[in-house]
Order: sequence, then structure tokens, then C-alpha cells
Amino acid sequence: MKNTAILFGLLFIGLGFASCAQNPENGTSSNKNSPQVDSTSQGGGAKGDSPSNSQENPQPVDANKVQAAGVPGTAPEALLNGTYATTEVQHDGIIDLIKPDNQTEIVFKPPATYTRSSKKNGKMDHTDSGYYSISGDTLILKIVMSQQQIQTTPVEKRFKFKLSTDGSELKLESDKSKIAVFRRIKE
Repeated sequence: MKNTAILFGLLFIGLGFASCAQNPENGTSSNKNSPQVDSTSQGGGAKGDSPSNSQENPQPVDANKVQAAGVPGTAPEALLNGTYATTEVQHDGIIDLIKPDNQTEIVFKPPATYTRSSKKNGKMDHTDSGYYSISGDTLILKIVMSQQQIQTTPVEKRFKFKLSTDGSELKLESDKSKIAVFRRIKE
């Protein structure tokens, strides 16, 4: 347990130094993998249902057009902050609601680190962490640690994404045309 805590501490210190020198536009890859939520959305909910949410659904906008959407001086990186949890997965005209026992949570910490964890049947199924960057309408997750193992060669996952104008809703689209809808649960 101590070794894991030390590894995490060293990893995040190293990530902080590396993110200062790293240009997020570099490191392009054609690796398009589906979001982690695909494996956790099993038995998520009724087909065709929409989530019961007391808020109105925020209007999503292209991430690279946030400044043009009336939020002067606010870049998508600044709005993408806090803890987001999956509420639904949309595919083939169907909406699968995600139960809390099968949720994926992503914690974004500006300027460029993230932590992602997925539950299956209420138990932790997967964890990873590393850097994130935004290039146009693409969110890039660079996985540095997965399942408490440091990746000698970081893995990149790319998702088309949309972020609401207030940053409260995040939609990630996989290469299989599935859209995972995340709502911010904590800032």
C-alpha cells in the first residue's frame, strides 16, 4: 500500500513537471478506442428513456467554439474542471441510463491531469490516470498509469467531445458512434 501511494505521489509530481514542458498539440496518434463506459453500461436502463434531471439539459456546443458562444475569455480547458459521472450512453437511437453501480467518473484537474475510475456492479472495475489535452473538437487522454501500473509507453485515447457552455455536461463520442453523457457532480 505504501509503495502504491509513493508511486502515485511520484507520478503526479512528474506529471506536473512534464505538463509544464509539454505542448498539447504534439503527440498525435490515430489510436481511436471506445470510452471506458462502454463496458460499464451493461444493464444501464430502459431503452428510449431520458434521464430524470431537475435541470434543463444544457445546450452543448463545439468545444473550440466556447469563446464564440458568449463566454468571453473562457477556453474549454478552463470549463472542463471537476468530477464528471456518466448518466447515460446513447447509441442507435437508444438511450441507456447508467446506474450508479456501473458509473464511470472522470476527475479533471487543470491545467492538464485527469483520473478515471469505472465501477461494475458496485465494485471498482478499472482505474487510470494521466494527462488530458484538447485539440479542436477532440479530447485526448494520455494514460500514464492504469490499474496501478505505470505505463512505460503512455496510451492515447481520443474522443470527439462536446462541452456545454457552462461546463456542466460533457459528451464523449467513441469510434463506434456511442455517446457517453457525463454530468459534473462536483467542482
